[in-house]
Amino acid sequence: MESGATTSTGNDSKVIHSLVDRLVGVGLPAPNYSDYSDYWGLHEWIKHTDLCTEMILKCSGSNNVTEQVQRVFGDSVTARAFMEVLRVREGDIRRAVANAVCRQQSSYLKDFDWQLQLVLGSDKISSIEDPVVDVLLDLQQGETSRQVSIELTSNQLDTFVETLENINKEVMQKQL
Repeated sequence: MESGATTSTGNDSKVIHSLVDRLVGVGLPAPNYSDYSDYWGLHEWIKHTDLCTEMILKCSGSNNVTEQVQRVFGDSVTARAFMEVLRVREGDIRRAVANAVCRQQSSYLKDFDWQLQLVLGSDKISSIEDPVVDVLLDLQQGETSRQVSIELTSNQLDTFVETLENINKEVMQKQL
């Protein structure tokens, strides 16, 4: 904000929450200048919202958030409001950034469903009684989505879950 502008933590906080809502795709409209014209001039408003949006994205994956915020906003009301919003909305922001990255990749897992079945027989053996799990994967590829169905035995399911856990560990290590 330019020197001489007056604002309150409440207004900064509302604006920053609105910008986060827009970034995470909540479907709410972007903050409207006319609602805050008593606090900011138009040039100041554009500069402020652009800077806050840029900082939200920069800070989403950063370990030195406090340093970055203080470097940009100093020790101001805006800095305190910004840190509070980041603290409260950290999960929303991380999910939005992860979703944006996933949309840029060739395909990603959008959703899944499963159901347990007990196979009682087949054309080769009259009585089996083996449990199997049907897993339905909903994959997103660009703008289109496709479903992949997988039938897994107990041993195959154990291997599948173990593989997913290993992938999760790798992803978590890369986030640190």
